[in-house]
Amino acid sequence: MIDLQTALRLEGRTALVTGGARGIGRGISKLLAAAGASVVVADADRDGASETVAEIKDLAGTARSEELDVASAASIARLRERMDGPVSVLVNNAGISGQLPLDDPEVEALWDRHMAVNLDGPFRMARAFAPALRQTRGCIVNIASAASFHAVTGSFSYVSSKGGVRSLTQVLAKELARDGVRVNAVAPGGIDTAMMARRKHDAEWMGMFGQRTAMGRLGTPEEVACAVLFLVSPLSAYITGTVLPVDGGFLAG
Repeated sequence: MIDLQTALRLEGRTALVTGGARGIGRGISKLLAAAGASVVVADADRDGASETVAEIKDLAGTARSEELDVASAASIARLRERMDGPVSVLVNNAGISGQLPLDDPEVEALWDRHMAVNLDGPFRMARAFAPALRQTRGCIVNIASAASFHAVTGSFSYVSSKGGVRSLTQVLAKELARDGVRVNAVAPGGIDTAMMARRKHDAEWMGMFGQRTAMGRLGTPEEVACAVLFLVSPLSAYITGTVLPVDGGFLAG
């Protein structure tokens, strides 16, 4: 029988969150810390990561920041060496967006960047921290995107990279399940972050989004964080290889 008073508590666990300097990553970092985890906020934006840590400490949580470029295998290796204890929760949140038409001269560079950050990053992080996660019988949560289920014109490199995250999640789940490591993903829809700021003020786009999304509004980073907390808690002990949309009904059509 699960004790509901402690089922969402993470005391004694270290959670590593990539891309924790802002937006969804900051929301995830703060909620995991509020649940009792010791959070490592890893981001290339050192100032933003430090701000996230300060907000966590203001709420009496435990956190520290680490510099990380998930597109760099060397940066990941340095982070692994700096970790002073085993990781039991890995959240691969770091990601970038962007759109270019197929015939744009810069489209191949954008493709390479999307793949390096959005797909290679989670793969390399999982590979680097798999030994620690096996030791702790921990969890990985990858941040995919609702867009990976629904093609968007001009976003093929972003959508393809996030589709890769979905497949990576399923393969990792198969690979690590017998070692006691669960791997799932969350697929956010439109979330109210700085990354969404331009579109948020585009009346035509927001009108289309409101019609397409059953709940008719943008989500919040905290709502994505709640799904992540569920997926790293004992409440999801028999769930692995799942991609959970957090999209206000966007994919419901």
